[in-house]
Amino acid sequence: MIDERVRMHRPAVAAVLAFLVPGSGHFYQGRFLKGFIYSICILGTFLGGMALGDWHPVYCRKDNQHTHFGYVSQFMVGLPAMPALIQNSRFKHQNEGLAPGWGGIDLDVGVDDEFEGEYHTAGVTKSIRGTLSLTLADTNLGPELRGEFRGVDSRANPVALRISGVLEAGLKVYPSKRRALRCGVVDSNSQRIGRIDGSIPRPFLDWFEVPLDDETLERLHGDLGKQFDMAVVYTWIAGLLNVLAIWDALEGPAYGYGDEDDAEGDESSGDGKSAA
Repeated sequence: MIDERVRMHRPAVAAVLAFLVPGSGHFYQGRFLKGFIYSICILGTFLGGMALGDWHPVYCRKDNQHTHFGYVSQFMVGLPAMPALIQNSRFKHQNEGLAPGWGGIDLDVGVDDEFEGEYHTAGVTKSIRGTLSLTLADTNLGPELRGEFRGVDSRANPVALRISGVLEAGLKVYPSKRRALRCGVVDSNSQRIGRIDGSIPRPFLDWFEVPLDDETLERLHGDLGKQFDMAVVYTWIAGLLNVLAIWDALEGPAYGYGDEDDAEGDESSGDGKSAA
């Protein structure tokens, strides 16, 4: 029974708001204490799980080989889990027929990022790190990426390389914070003398809540162990808790003050009968 002193406003609107952002439906109803409790507890549990799992526990994946049913619970947290739906579509669209992690295609935009990897030339391999700058150039064979790398090797010796042509690039949308990259290295006569093999940062929107493939799942379990499983469970719990919050925003408290009055009235009536 809903207590008349609880101002429910429009319960359906409050329920939708509570689904989209935990606690917001109660703020809409003026039930600020409950709003703060639900918001802090649910979002805190959800974000805590995300941080514990290196921000990868929430994802939506459904294909011929794998279905992530746990996302049903995560989805109930609302907006914080919804990017996974978009990322699943982006990931499936670009991943058809391609090897895990690799796009097998040239980059379609320029690059000006921090690079870490190795320089291979004449049977010698050096670890390098620095800045990789690439721009699109028109050639007789079509557009080609050209640029330079400037940085240092593992002994802090300066390294400057001329880059021409991208051999291979990692998938644009992939559940890794870094994107693999292999580029050809040329001399002053544009003759190829080696290659660099490493990675550049992947933009946040291209890895956040992207579906985890088998290779990435193995890596996360190897790096985090049971901590990753615990992180996933936290996000599930957050979704289930928000189901209760949505119900409370829609139906109000589980009981109202009127229930106590009815109980007292029944006891009085019973006493009268026994006295009679």
